[in-house]
Amino acid sequence: MKIEVPAKWVLAGEHSVLRGSSSIALPHPELKLKLEWEPAPRWDLEILPVELESVMRTMITQLETRFKVEILSRLQGRLTIKSGIPVGSGLGSSAALCVSIVRWLTREKFIPTIDDEYEVATTLEDTFHGRSSGMDIAVVALGRPVRFKMGEPPAVLDWARIPKFTFHDTGRRSSTRDCVERVFALGARDPVKFEELDQRMSVAVEQGLAGMGLFQNTATRTQGLQAIAECMRLGQSCFLEWGLLPQGLDEKSSELYAKGALAVKLTGAGLGGFLVALWPESPPSTLTPPG
Repeated sequence: MKIEVPAKWVLAGEHSVLRGSSSIALPHPELKLKLEWEPAPRWDLEILPVELESVMRTMITQLETRFKVEILSRLQGRLTIKSGIPVGSGLGSSAALCVSIVRWLTREKFIPTIDDEYEVATTLEDTFHGRSSGMDIAVVALGRPVRFKMGEPPAVLDWARIPKFTFHDTGRRSSTRDCVERVFALGARDPVKFEELDQRMSVAVEQGLAGMGLFQNTATRTQGLQAIAECMRLGQSCFLEWGLLPQGLDEKSSELYAKGALAVKLTGAGLGGFLVALWPESPPSTLTPPG
């Protein structure tokens, strides 16, 4: 059995999504995680790469407890995880792992068929983040752009066209848990600023949604790009005031702007990961529905 799921990236809504605001997240166009299961009755369970063995066994044990079934004792074969999603990069590496595990064990009937794969995988992701919003899980599981708000089903954004975005590694890695704690620490020190930044990010989300809507029509495509660029600038200003922009980012951002980028924004929790750059239409790519 082979399972493939995408990485994710966030246009707007990071951090504020944990306090009930909406966010816009999309599957990454290139980076993926692949899970391969080769059952073999004569083998003990082998998990590759070995660096993932401990976390994989921990999550499988959680599912055993949840569903009151034995799994590890029944697994005989080789489980191989091949991930092109850098860990700590803000691209949903843990969400991809959680979704693929739940999907694999369900299809192989080690756990009962479930109606809500998303909810089960979100519970697993709490292992990594302390408290998962569920946003990353939703995008990875659906493989489509979503508007996400905690407590509500993820809303698929049925966009036929996506502007040209490029992704640029800062070379730094960070912990989502640490970034979340830093933002909450700001809230304890300065609740007025904390609330203002959440409101600013909410405005960024609305700008992004409006811009992507306008981008779908040829007559309003340029106007749409302008709104998306403003969305990204607002989001980046929140990262700056949260104290979540890693050192050395200004130089890379300046390079991208000098080459013609309309906007540049960090994606993910902060303090590392990837910059996303928005470019003028030349022409836009078509979003291919998952097969």
